Amino acid sequence: MYDLIIVGARCSGASLAIFLGRLGYNILLVDRATHVGPTLSTHIIGEVDVYQHLRIEKRMNSSGAPFLTRFRVNVDSHLFESDLIVTERAMSVRRELLDSYLMEEVKKLPNIKVELAINIKDVIKSNEKITGVIGIDENGNEKRYQGKVVVGADGRNSTIASLTNARIEQQSSIDELAVLYGYFSGIQPLPVGTIEWYWTKDSIAICNPIDGGKHCIAFMFHPSNFKSWCNVDEFSCKISKLNMLSPRITNLSLEGNLKGIKRINSYVKNTHGEGWVLVGDASANIHPISGVGIDNAICTSEVLAIQLDKYLRNQESWTDVMTEYKKYRDERIYPQFYASQKTQALHKTAITESQNSATSMLCTFPSLAKNLTIRSEAILQILQEDEHE
Repeated sequence: MYDLIIVGARCSGASLAIFLGRLGYNILLVDRATHVGPTLSTHIIGEVDVYQHLRIEKRMNSSGAPFLTRFRVNVDSHLFESDLIVTERAMSVRRELLDSYLMEEVKKLPNIKVELAINIKDVIKSNEKITGVIGIDENGNEKRYQGKVVVGADGRNSTIASLTNARIEQQSSIDELAVLYGYFSGIQPLPVGTIEWYWTKDSIAICNPIDGGKHCIAFMFHPSNFKSWCNVDEFSCKISKLNMLSPRITNLSLEGNLKGIKRINSYVKNTHGEGWVLVGDASANIHPISGVGIDNAICTSEVLAIQLDKYLRNQESWTDVMTEYKKYRDERIYPQFYASQKTQALHKTAITESQNSATSMLCTFPSLAKNLTIRSEAILQILQEDEHE
């Protein structure tokens, strides 16, 4: 009998295991993968405190990934740029590094048992409450695990969410953009670590420096073009056409393979039921255009750990702790969900020639740029009101 069975050993599951494992709970951490390696993911990490709490911040800082303190937006030939305001710094840490740091912390705790290459096929119930899971190992042997709480931290195609019939509370109402990214060498970095965002006529591109002097470059575009974009030459050609990036390309070279997904289908699901709870992408899968997937997974895991600790110590009821967890999840996730939908929809809006000319004047006439800044509060209020309509 485990205190906690966590299905999924990636960032949300491993983080939850660390937070509760340090409190002495007997935990099973199980995953279908044979080893923790690269996985499809967003790359921007903006939170600070939670990684300090996990005790992996120093390893992240020494990974070679530079601090990102600037944000640059390219709209056709126009450039908008500023210091980051939502965080003191961001980083772009590849998942093969981040997940290995988390697993190192997991292995320090003898009360956490890790079992890989286990495919969960069913849940165990007692009086309509989930009390465990049934898995199959790589040799075809059935394994039955009993636990006080079962956590689904197994990603956007969550088996636990499926087996528990977790209800979808909200899902995408638009035809979401496909995503494709790769790690590239041969690009001169900017003097200051910068997240670069490009609005183009047929795509959205995001570029940021990672470790080893490389850059992660992601394109988002209509799913019907996914197959052609998967061609490395086509992808590289798209990069070379990015304004303000192409002059910095010296000898562009893809490291590894392109990774991506054609259909995202964002959703927010109910978080819990009797004896089970979801966290990370199993709970809410938001389009990576938001760039907050890793932070969301780990921050919600920390809050879930706090609430589960209260329950396991019989301080509060299951209903009360799950209500608090869901409240935090909803307050964090829903604004991001709606914002990602609106940003993708905005991609379809073409910029006219007259709008381009007007923007050029604002960018190249110093007095207009200063007046734009002076009136920025009123302009921002108008734009926010438009978004809420």
